[in-house]
Amino acid sequence: MRPGPDLSTALPSTVNAGLAAAFLLCALSLRAGDSTGALGSAETWSGRPALPALVNPVVKSPLQSVVSLRGKWEFIPRDTAPLRHPGWHAFYSKPWHGSRTIQVPGCWEAQGVGSPGMGDSWDCKWDHCSKPLRSVYKGDAWYRKTVAIPENWRGKRVWLKIGGVRSQGWFWVNNTPVAWVDNYCGTYKYDITDLVEPGKPAAIVAEVNNVLPSRKGLFSSTHRFGGLYRDVELEATPDARIDYAWVRGDFDAKTAEIHATVAWARGNSALQRPALRVSVKTLDGSPAGESSIEFMFDAQGGKKEITVPVALTNFQAWSPESPKLYLADIVLLDRDKPVHGWAERFGVRKFEVRGDQFYLNNKPFFVRGYGDDFVYPLTLVSPASREEHLRHLKLARQAGFVYVRLHTHCELPEFFEAADEAGIMIQPELPYYGDYPTEAFAFDPMRDLKELIAHYRRHVSLATYCMGNEGTLGRYLGKEIKNLVKNTDPDRLVLHQDGTLNDAGNSDFRNGPINVWEPGTFATDAPFIAHEYLNLSVKQDPRLAPRFRGAMAAPVPIETRDEWLKDAGLDRRWGDACQDAAHALQRHYQKAGLEAARMDPTCDGYSFWTIVDVIVQQGKTYSAQGFLNAFWEPKPNGSTPQQFAAFNGPTALLLKTEPAHRIAVAGDRVKFAFWISHYGDAPMNEGRLRWTLRRGDTVLADGALDAARVELGSVRLLGESELVVPDLPKPARAVLEVWLDSAHVTNTWDFWLFPKRTVPRVTGIAVSRPLHEKLAPLYSGLAPAGQMDADSPDLLISYLGSPDVEPALASGKRVILLNRTRGSPNVSLGWWSMGQQVGTAFVAHPALGDFPHEGFLSPLAFRILKTGQKLPAFSGLHPDEMFIVGEGLDSYFLYAAQGRAGQGKALLTFGLDLLSGHPEGTCILDGLIQYARSAEFDPKGQIMNLEAFRAPNGWQKTIKTGDVGHEHPPINGRQIDVARGMAGKNELVWETCPVQTRAGENTCSVTWEGGMGYFAEPESSFQLYVNDVKVIDIPAISEQSTSWHNAGKGVTLRYERDLSRPEMGRFTLVLPATIVTAGQSLRLKIVGSESNSRRWVGVWDTSSDAP
Repeated sequence: MRPGPDLSTALPSTVNAGLAAAFLLCALSLRAGDSTGALGSAETWSGRPALPALVNPVVKSPLQSVVSLRGKWEFIPRDTAPLRHPGWHAFYSKPWHGSRTIQVPGCWEAQGVGSPGMGDSWDCKWDHCSKPLRSVYKGDAWYRKTVAIPENWRGKRVWLKIGGVRSQGWFWVNNTPVAWVDNYCGTYKYDITDLVEPGKPAAIVAEVNNVLPSRKGLFSSTHRFGGLYRDVELEATPDARIDYAWVRGDFDAKTAEIHATVAWARGNSALQRPALRVSVKTLDGSPAGESSIEFMFDAQGGKKEITVPVALTNFQAWSPESPKLYLADIVLLDRDKPVHGWAERFGVRKFEVRGDQFYLNNKPFFVRGYGDDFVYPLTLVSPASREEHLRHLKLARQAGFVYVRLHTHCELPEFFEAADEAGIMIQPELPYYGDYPTEAFAFDPMRDLKELIAHYRRHVSLATYCMGNEGTLGRYLGKEIKNLVKNTDPDRLVLHQDGTLNDAGNSDFRNGPINVWEPGTFATDAPFIAHEYLNLSVKQDPRLAPRFRGAMAAPVPIETRDEWLKDAGLDRRWGDACQDAAHALQRHYQKAGLEAARMDPTCDGYSFWTIVDVIVQQGKTYSAQGFLNAFWEPKPNGSTPQQFAAFNGPTALLLKTEPAHRIAVAGDRVKFAFWISHYGDAPMNEGRLRWTLRRGDTVLADGALDAARVELGSVRLLGESELVVPDLPKPARAVLEVWLDSAHVTNTWDFWLFPKRTVPRVTGIAVSRPLHEKLAPLYSGLAPAGQMDADSPDLLISYLGSPDVEPALASGKRVILLNRTRGSPNVSLGWWSMGQQVGTAFVAHPALGDFPHEGFLSPLAFRILKTGQKLPAFSGLHPDEMFIVGEGLDSYFLYAAQGRAGQGKALLTFGLDLLSGHPEGTCILDGLIQYARSAEFDPKGQIMNLEAFRAPNGWQKTIKTGDVGHEHPPINGRQIDVARGMAGKNELVWETCPVQTRAGENTCSVTWEGGMGYFAEPESSFQLYVNDVKVIDIPAISEQSTSWHNAGKGVTLRYERDLSRPEMGRFTLVLPATIVTAGQSLRLKIVGSESNSRRWVGVWDTSSDAP
């Protein structure tokens, strides 16, 4: 490409920028997507071609002469205005009063420019990740640096090289326009020879705007940051020069193809006998090949694309396990005299699809990938530092990862250089969400893909071109894009968009499930990678707050969580314990999920989501679904990289068991099926598989079996074994360790073992009637409550709302209350979104007996843990006297605690199934009973709201309901029966308990748990009937505590909102005693208007037949 005309001298300065743009628009826009990667938009403003370049490369030829402008620049933010207008302001040429200095590279938010605030994220608001920042500034800012042009650059061509700008930037050299930069991922250079004089200073000025649309994709999902985020450099070259070069490794031919663009100007710069010489060495300096080629220059000047093949005599293929690299020294010669040089680091590998499998270097390959969502809490922008990225990527490799998906963005070249070195394969993506540009730039995926290819195919780590996230660019364009890649860079694979709508016409492979699936249930016509797999969401750890000392402020300050804990009646110890329990639960599901994927022979990989916390706002907190925290550190109670690699390495041992839950009792027979997923360097020869089951240092059982040869790419059964659980003195956690003698491969799994239990005979224990049938198989000698003398039993086992509880407490009895023992397990973590389980902590307490927990929820309790009681629950309950507490998205939950109530003492459980006969549940129940009858049972906290121990008398059974719901139940609530404001669902009828009246009182009352809600729906009214007589009109439902009156009938309905449960509360109906018959039930009815509204009023089913 020939340099464009120098319009800065041909036109008056007051109009040169605008007319130059118009004059060149047609001619230069044709170049925008050519094979050199030049950008039309960058050329139309200044008339200077934008040519592909490198800044801050990992290697450099001694024949190159570069001045880095890294460091301090003069800086000043200014309101957006026509400041670059050469006739009005010409701000680039003026003194800047009030300016400061700023570091380049970097963004200005990380350097204190602006005011604290929330990030302004990209246009994909449905998937935004804005976070609190210490500094937010949106608008224009100006940079200036004066640099001395070296005297020895006289007679050479001088280039300004710009590494990266967000969003858009305009550059001047000595007050002359040079570049308008608005690109996706490339680095460009501009010829400024006519603007500088060696031996004299040159002023480099840049105007940067971060409000205009950017093509950087996910770079701005946290905030539309601004600045020169990569290096700016000056370089001097001869007129005859190597303009650009890159190397393609040919695995099959064992050669390196050096692709060089040689350029020269018209006239004396033409060389007499030009040649290109290439020497290749390994990184340790061993010769690996050399070659040279002569060519002819055109006297008129121009460019020539030259390819030099070099046979690699010391052939070393690149792979994640062995990331071997070469160094190519490329020299432009005139006869034998060096004129200019270029150094290039490269690798050779072959990544392909054969049938339904990936192959790397002719070997089956399993993609052990992770997601990267551009999370940099200190710098906000990806650091322009190979060393920093290498530190991160080495941690990823230690954890066994070999592939990274860059969600809707392309990382910096420094990242790719680190990946080349660390052995990580990369899937960069175009900035499109389906066919939506991530910001308001012009839709042109072909333009963006050509830029990506031109600038990044030099990196052996680049594995797959992907065109965006979870959608399609259109059938026709998808095919054209795939053809473009196959014609210009056939060494890479193509995925149309990660997640959906990938087929043979647009992609080389497919995507699979986001969560665990049964092996063999997902089938495709090509290899598949599980998409954004697992995504296990828990809360951000507030203890990290001091680490957020850079651009990003602490998402959740520790003081904020302290307030949440205080509101729930907890303290910081419980907050920390629940947080650590969350990490332990993540650790379990990470291991189980990856092992499940590897157990399916049809699965070809996963994109584990994500390696570090993305920190997404959910409710009043932020999520933390990463394997590591946002600072690339293991989490307390989480896996270390080395532990993670045990199931995420090239070869992984896998396990199936009977029983699947790995909980067993002495005398039970446990069956093991040992499997292997093998994607190493070579087939695995016959060997011995060994296993031990240990409790601490004690070996409970061991075994060995012959393991047959395992071929590469195999998922197969190695062998089976079994054991009979030995006698144990008490329950224990045991660890099964399995390893192969023939390979350094091992894995472990937890088991929980219990002694054989004989049914104990007990005395002095009374049991509420609904519980007796379930407890009788577990204990003999139990007496139904009410059949023994009141003074005889010293312990009552009952539940809240049972009529026997309040008298027992009033008489000073000890009571165990088992509540909400039914329902679905509450043990799963949400995919991306948090639910009501984000960590449950257990304390070491005698009330739990010998229950072999480790302080956190694990599969030990998966069968018995339901949903606990939302906190705060009982006034006076002390956090020191709680034993099991869990955390959800918006609440803390109580599972077990103790306290004094009236004259008695109570042990309370919520959401623990201790009645089904599972050994783990019975173990806890044994501990509670033993503790309740011991001298240790001496709680200090006094539960003040004794009405919580009393069942509401306003519901006994539902006769008719319009609809039902189940969210946010009260203690022992089963379902809420409702009337809606729509025909067919607008009638609710129920019966109260028999009403008791007191002599001398003019009124009586009934109370029930209920609620009203769906306030987003159209308004509707409701009416309340007592024994088919209308007594209350409810013109509109209320989000607050309120009351409604009927003065004529002397009736009041009060509603007290329970702020801990959305849309829920307690109703109290006060009636004249004259309309109530003592000892008889009332028939209550609510009728909603026919307003086609889903607004509702309801009553909770609080059945007293069982907890």
